[in-house]
Amino acid sequence: MKLLHLSINGINLFRDGLELDFIARQRVTDNNSENLTHLFSSIYKQDILGIIGINASGKTTALRWISLILDIYLREGKVNDKDHRVLLQNQTITAEAYFSDGINLYKIQSLIKPAEDGEPIFDEERLWIKKQTKTLSRIKLLEFTDHHLDTVRSKEELSFLSDYMSIMISLKKKHGTNPIVVDQLQDTNINLMRVIGDVPTEVIQFLDDNIEYVSYDGNSEGKIHIQLKFKNKEDIIYIYDPLQLPIYLSSGTIKGLNVFAGIENVMASGGFLIVDELENHFNEAIVRMIIQMFKHKDINVMGATLIFTTHYAALLDEFDRNDTIYISFKEETLHLKNMYDLLDRNDFKKSDVYQSSYLGKTAPSYEAYMGLKNYFLQLGKNIRNKMESK
Repeated sequence: MKLLHLSINGINLFRDGLELDFIARQRVTDNNSENLTHLFSSIYKQDILGIIGINASGKTTALRWISLILDIYLREGKVNDKDHRVLLQNQTITAEAYFSDGINLYKIQSLIKPAEDGEPIFDEERLWIKKQTKTLSRIKLLEFTDHHLDTVRSKEELSFLSDYMSIMISLKKKHGTNPIVVDQLQDTNINLMRVIGDVPTEVIQFLDDNIEYVSYDGNSEGKIHIQLKFKNKEDIIYIYDPLQLPIYLSSGTIKGLNVFAGIENVMASGGFLIVDELENHFNEAIVRMIIQMFKHKDINVMGATLIFTTHYAALLDEFDRNDTIYISFKEETLHLKNMYDLLDRNDFKKSDVYQSSYLGKTAPSYEAYMGLKNYFLQLGKNIRNKMESK
């Protein structure tokens, strides 16, 4: 199941709504098709979608909404789950998403609102289905009519279904499985090893060549523990509290173990890997390696999708296409705009354009910069005066 497009309206922080295209909008050529998967006809799917913005511009918030949509539609997630409930915060939300399974195209529209007890529920839902044909153009791709309407949520016909779950669950019953969604938002600031089983030697050697092996398993008493062995050391280290792992491994190595395990999982199903602040704890080479894995046709054979945020403007130059990149910024309210809509040329160096603030408020203002600089200049002056007065 490939996500083609999603939109969410009613979000307090994004008053103009949140809209993301996962299909290529920009013209596809031999020179810019590296991070695309061909679906059918002239329709291509983005295999990488990056969101960049300064602090407090809405990057992580946008990522959380994407994660919510994927969870409730593809993972049988419940809108009253703790993280979703915090995100929804008594808002009335209209969500709309479009999917392809290679045979049919699907449109799902959901109205999510707080019940009398404050818990978010699915109040209304509609599901449309139409055949995917080779002659279907991108313009007609997301057009559905009443003739395509398949299911309307009603308490009478769907009495078996929880108010907290989407009618998309019916598609999973037909298809058996959905693509895996690996959400690593929780690892942005809390770096815990979440890999179960043996870590491939190639992964651990890439991250830290002083380690012989790492495994995360259960012992005979059913307790989870980590086994760690360094090269040229006879003793095996047993760790029963994951919080103690940073004593032995760097934060970058721990994050790498999680990210590369996530990559392995989503590659097998053509799923989704969601990473907040991709560059956090990583050096530049590791970040570029991760991006290249999703771009490589002989590795990403199922068309898995990497969705990430970053502060690192130089990463933009990894992409030949503008429509792969979304820019978050704040002007009265939060906005998320596709670079393709903001920049009509593709021959500029993307990092330079972004850092110039040509596309909007994508860098701290000059006044803020000078204010901060003057603050610390005054601080230095005060310190010098104190030293001289002694």
